[in-house]
Amino acid sequence: MRGKNLVKLLRTVDLLSRPRGASVKEIQDLLSCDRSTVYRVLDLVQEIGVPVYPDKSFLGTEKRWYVDEAFTKKLPNITLPDVGFSLADVMALCIASKSAGIWKGTGTGDNLERVLLKLRAFLPEGLDGKLEALDAVFLQAEHALKDISGAEKHLEKLTEAILARNCCRIAYNSFSKGEELTFEIQPLYCFERDGGLYAFYKSPRHGTVWTLALERIQALEVLEERFEWPEDFDPEETLDEAFGLILGDPVDALVRVSARQAPYVKGRRWCKDQEITELEDGAITIRLHTSGRWDVKRWVLSMGAEAELLEPEDLREEIRAELLSAAGAY
Repeated sequence: MRGKNLVKLLRTVDLLSRPRGASVKEIQDLLSCDRSTVYRVLDLVQEIGVPVYPDKSFLGTEKRWYVDEAFTKKLPNITLPDVGFSLADVMALCIASKSAGIWKGTGTGDNLERVLLKLRAFLPEGLDGKLEALDAVFLQAEHALKDISGAEKHLEKLTEAILARNCCRIAYNSFSKGEELTFEIQPLYCFERDGGLYAFYKSPRHGTVWTLALERIQALEVLEERFEWPEDFDPEETLDEAFGLILGDPVDALVRVSARQAPYVKGRRWCKDQEITELEDGAITIRLHTSGRWDVKRWVLSMGAEAELLEPEDLREEIRAELLSAAGAY
C-alpha cells in the first residue's frame, strides 16, 4: 500500500471511529474525493479486518458508517484498531526482536527496530511497561555471530532473483579453493543457520544443490536467463536431514558419548534421522543417518575425550590421524 493510500485509510478509520461514525459525504469532504472513491476506501478498510457497520438509527436519510467502539484504541492523534495483544503476544514480540541479532548494525536490523517500535503503538495500557521489563529477561548471545553487513547489499537482488527464478552470476570467495571464483547459480532459498546467512542454489553445470555463505559473495549479477524450480528439492527437508551445512556427503555414524556429556547431547535433535541408546554406565550411543561427514567429524572432535566415533571405520581412522596430528603440535 502506497503512502497516500495509507494516509486515506487511517484518516477514514479515525473518522469512522467517532461515536456517531461518519456519512459518505463526510468521508468525501475529508478525503476530497468522489463518492466512488469513498466506497473503495470503505471496502479496503474492511479487507484489512476492521469491522465497519452501516447505521440508519441517526436522524436524517443518509446512511452512516461506524467502527465498533470495542475494536478501537484511541491514541493522541489517531484511532487505530485494537488488535488485542496479550502478555503472551508481547513476550513473542520481545523474543522475536532478540532473535534478530544477526541483523544488528545492518539496514535490515534498523528496519526491524522501527517495525517493533510501531507495533508498540497497538499495545494495551500497561503492557508497554511489561515489554520494557521483558528486555531484561530475554537476551541473545552475540558470540560467534557472523558479520553479514557485506551480504546485505546483495540480499535484495538475490531475493528478487529467487522470486522471479532468474539465474545469477556471482563472484565468490571460496575458502576451500583459496581464491575468488566466478560462476553461475540458480538461487533457490535463503536461510539463517548458526549465526550466519546462507543460500541454497542449484549449479547449472553440475545439476546439484549446494550452499553458499552470503557474506562471501563479492559481486552478484542477475541474468535474464530463467530456470525451473527443481521438483525433487524441498529446502526444509534438506535442512532437516543435514547435520550441518554440507550437503550430498551422506554418512551413517555411530558415536559413543560419555555420561557427563550425554545430557547435553540428548537435549538436542542433531538430525532428522537419529537414534539414541542409553548404556548402563550413563553413557549413550547415538546413531546418525545424515549428510556431511566433515560436520560429523568436527562435532565428534569438539567433544574431545567425551566422545568416540565407533562407525564407520574409515571416518574413525580420519579422526585418529587428526588427534595424533593435534597431539604432535603440543
